[in-house]
Amino acid sequence: CYLVLGAELVALVQLLVYVGAVVVLVLFALMLTRSGAGEVDTSMGHRWIAGAVGAGVTVLLGGTLVAAYGWAGREIAGPSNEQIGEQIFGTWVWPFELLSLLLLAALVAAVAVATTGHRRREGQR
Repeated sequence: CYLVLGAELVALVQLLVYVGAVVVLVLFALMLTRSGAGEVDTSMGHRWIAGAVGAGVTVLLGGTLVAAYGWAGREIAGPSNEQIGEQIFGTWVWPFELLSLLLLAALVAAVAVATTGHRRREGQR
């Protein structure tokens, strides 16, 4: 809905915030429910290769962005910060609040499910 209003920055920020929240939620769920199944590979060879590939991709993407837009970037015509703030904290405040409550409920449910499973395993021992 922000894209329709011409507020691409707010749409991008909202997307990044909620994707980050979902990633954190999944990480919490994995950390709380992970069992000790399987051996951990401690060889350093794969880590160096993964690090080199990650660094190469970062340099490639950074170089592509600098080549396309330069160091100074581009001047963008759009709504001012004041207009964006009025939209976020005026018109669209309730959808933001409802989504934050939904994410909070999902986090509480994930913790409840993880701790219930942990209590069951301790009771079986």
